[in-house]
Amino acid sequence: MLGLVSDDAETRRAWDRKFLPMYYGGATRTGGWEEGVAKFFESVGRALQSPDFPRDEFVRRLVRFMLEDHTRYHTELKSPSRGDELPATPLLSPSILLRHLAAYAQPALPEILQLLARQNDDSLAGLGCELLTQPGTWALPAVEPVLSLAKSSRAFSHPNRVAAALVALEPLAPFILDRLIEQLSDADSHHRQAAAIILRHFGAKAGSAVSTLLAKLEDPDGDVRSCAAGTLAVIGTGKPEVIAALFRLVHDPEWYVRGSALSALSKLNAPREQMIPLLIEALKEDFGTPDWSVPDVAVDALAKYGPSARAAIPELRRLLERLGDEKGDNTFTLPQRTVKALATISVNTTDA
Repeated sequence: MLGLVSDDAETRRAWDRKFLPMYYGGATRTGGWEEGVAKFFESVGRALQSPDFPRDEFVRRLVRFMLEDHTRYHTELKSPSRGDELPATPLLSPSILLRHLAAYAQPALPEILQLLARQNDDSLAGLGCELLTQPGTWALPAVEPVLSLAKSSRAFSHPNRVAAALVALEPLAPFILDRLIEQLSDADSHHRQAAAIILRHFGAKAGSAVSTLLAKLEDPDGDVRSCAAGTLAVIGTGKPEVIAALFRLVHDPEWYVRGSALSALSKLNAPREQMIPLLIEALKEDFGTPDWSVPDVAVDALAKYGPSARAAIPELRRLLERLGDEKGDNTFTLPQRTVKALATISVNTTDA
């Protein structure tokens, strides 16, 4: 592996070409991707733990060369002298390796801080966050840079590496939760959305955010209202005031907010006698995006109730008729899930 951190760029590129077949080939040989990757990194771990291996220097150099590689690539990409010729792409092996080296990241803190500063580069800033998922007190200088990323587009990435880093850092810096709750009231609606999204990753630990999130259900921005509902579905368990507020939100003028409210109520096991009539009405709504809509939410929620939702059978059948007439891709897997919901609800009834 030391060839990957050679001072000579051509040597690094040559070892990158050798590394990738070993990494991807592991899955092929073992017959399963996850098993193959796990075995590959077991062997990497053994090498890193060898007393003769310069682990600290290896990790630092791996990050440093990755930074240099990306900087060179983007600088050359913008160079008008290159014409249509593209520069050599950054090496893949450093990013693959580093995503599994959080346990050994401490010596690379100066380089990690440089990664976090690259807010406009998802691969670099995201990698910096991943290297902080097993932190000790050594990582405290990284808290503010990661909180800064919580106000960037990185906070909307999937998987959410910013959230993962903040959850890992919070035991060392409990003020992180307070800062995210403060961000819910930021003047920028994107910052408010990001805070709501990140807070749900803390689960019950973010209980102190419930009152502020309830207020955000009345935010002037629909995306903020939707994100707040999604987070309350995770951290609002056992709170009647959350259920009551979400029931009010199902009448929101924005379809995606109504969908988020219904989804949250379903996850929080709101009273079925209130839910089923609302879900039947929701089946009549228009189709939203190719992978999500209010009828999507309603179908999945009704299926959970089984035969007790038999009152929904006529509207589910009408939904299937509508789906048969729908042109384009705005229904995705909804037809199959509607058929499955009908089968589940119709068990032991005469409406099968």
